[in-house]
Amino acid sequence: MTANSSLHAMRCRASVRHTLAVQAGRLPQRRTFMPDVFISYSSSDTHFAEGVAQQFRRQNLSVFLACVSLRPGDRWSRKIHDQLSHSSWVIFLASRAACGSPYVQQEVGAAIALGKTLVPVVWDIDPSELPGWSNQSHAIDIRGATGPEIAQRLADIGEKIRSKKRTSMLVGAGLLAGAAWWFFSDESGSAGEQHDG
Repeated sequence: MTANSSLHAMRCRASVRHTLAVQAGRLPQRRTFMPDVFISYSSSDTHFAEGVAQQFRRQNLSVFLACVSLRPGDRWSRKIHDQLSHSSWVIFLASRAACGSPYVQQEVGAAIALGKTLVPVVWDIDPSELPGWSNQSHAIDIRGATGPEIAQRLADIGEKIRSKKRTSMLVGAGLLAGAAWWFFSDESGSAGEQHDG
């Protein structure tokens, strides 16, 4: 083993030990809120945004919605950026007001730059009127839809998010199990070593 690979192995083992200690309750876990869904909206659409967030929460998804999630004293610009960075899905409530908002444009632009799954939801504009930076994502068009139809379309989006989340969790669990196996096997000297011979 080279010095670099030995150092890398030590760091990996230390990381696995830390993760296992946190899971065993011997170390405190950092409480970083990582939302499943980030909702980007205009403040004039707050009531609708709250309804959308409520729908996703009923599906056991964690949601970042600025009007609810920000606390007094939060540095709102940093907090919004952090939550957007940690979220996999961005629901863009693409009303005429939202499409004209510089803040919403920044959020949606950042979502695109970060490779997030962006879902525009339109109700007072035609999907063809979406700004250039967001019109590459398929929009959910709820113009003329009834309340139950809107709820069903949102529930369908929520189920897609839940499905992707389950898949990610299974992959993560597999990786953690593999790392634990490697860690414990390496501790006993039976794995990761090559013998000439």
